[in-house]
Amino acid sequence: MKDREQFFRPPILDPDERCGDSLDAHFENDLRRYPLLTEMEEQDLAAQMEDGKLAAVLLSSGTLDTEKRNELDHRIRLAESARAKMISSNIRLVLYWAQRLGGSPDSLMDMVQEGSVGLILAVDRYDRHKGCRLSTYATWWIKQSIHRSLPKYEQMRLPIDLHEVRNRLYQLAETYVKECGVKPTLDELAALSDVPLGTVRYVSRGFTYQSLDREAFGVKSETVGDRFVDDSLDVENSVIGVLSFEQLQLAMRDTLNEKQRYIIEQVVLKERQQKDVGVDLGLSRERVRQILVKAFTTMREHSIVRSMRETPHHQEGK
Repeated sequence: MKDREQFFRPPILDPDERCGDSLDAHFENDLRRYPLLTEMEEQDLAAQMEDGKLAAVLLSSGTLDTEKRNELDHRIRLAESARAKMISSNIRLVLYWAQRLGGSPDSLMDMVQEGSVGLILAVDRYDRHKGCRLSTYATWWIKQSIHRSLPKYEQMRLPIDLHEVRNRLYQLAETYVKECGVKPTLDELAALSDVPLGTVRYVSRGFTYQSLDREAFGVKSETVGDRFVDDSLDVENSVIGVLSFEQLQLAMRDTLNEKQRYIIEQVVLKERQQKDVGVDLGLSRERVRQILVKAFTTMREHSIVRSMRETPHHQEGK
């Protein structure tokens, strides 16, 4: 007999299955086997999952005759199959974000594992009645899972010229402080700079700014993070990272206008380049950046964001 907990147990990815072939090659094979779902297929599979949840509850609710039990078992099997297809058909999204957000080739498998956890959570929590495609909803959960795993992996994918990136982040962060009166978070700095979060994290914390003039006068070297990044609002506690997908949507709806919402969705959630979003709207990259800064500042004042930022996230026993 299958109870509800067993039905929703996440599958485990077996690393041994990846041995012998490159990770990319393995996933290329997976992608060929599992094409993207149409919106109608996605809705049908989500409906089967809903029916399976109901069947699992009914199956454990009391004494049933054999015919009814067999019927419920069949509905649960259909739901399990639908769930597996929903996950498999969106695995390319995990690979995309693992490569985009992240680590060195050595840590890519770990990033995929972490992102897969987010995908599974998204599939299990997806509500087809809210008018949102699974890929949009799952992107949030995948990115959250990968973001939270980044501190565990030291080797980050780095640009060729760290000095150029570091100086760019300095300038953007300093401008942000002047315009908004607060330090940007790492999430916000990544969005404003079009630089992957993993690189921003490395440059802001681990890459020391060495200046001969500063050293000559006995001034201690500093990082971007020492001077400009708000450490109290790191990835998990930032305006973006602290909220669930639903809370973010609510905060955006209540505080931002249509143009601001579009830019946040495209630059932050989909990680498109600001210049490309500017083309969509007929705006310059600098104007997109200004709107993004204003949107971040406005969202910081939303009641949900304020309450979440004031709540301890890592207390013992919680």
